Amino acid sequence: MKRTRARQSLPPPAECRRIREAAGASIAEIARAIQVTPQAVWAWETGKTQPNATNLVAYVDLLADLREVTAA
Repeated sequence: MKRTRARQSLPPPAECRRIREAAGASIAEIARAIQVTPQAVWAWETGKTQPNATNLVAYVDLLADLREVTAA
C-alpha cells in the first residue's frame, strides 16, 4: 500500500530535478542517500526509467524532505 501511495506521489521527472537542484543537492548525493547509482537518479530525472519498488518509497520520501527544506 505504501508503494502505491509513493507511486502516486512521485513528481514528474523534471520536477524531481527541480526539487534536487533547489535544495543544492547533486545527483551523486541523492544516489548515496538512497543507495543507488548516480546513473539511476539521472535516468529517473530524465524520464528514461522510474524507480523500482525497492527504491521508490525512499526516493519519494527524500524528495518530500528536500521540498520541506527549500520551502522553509
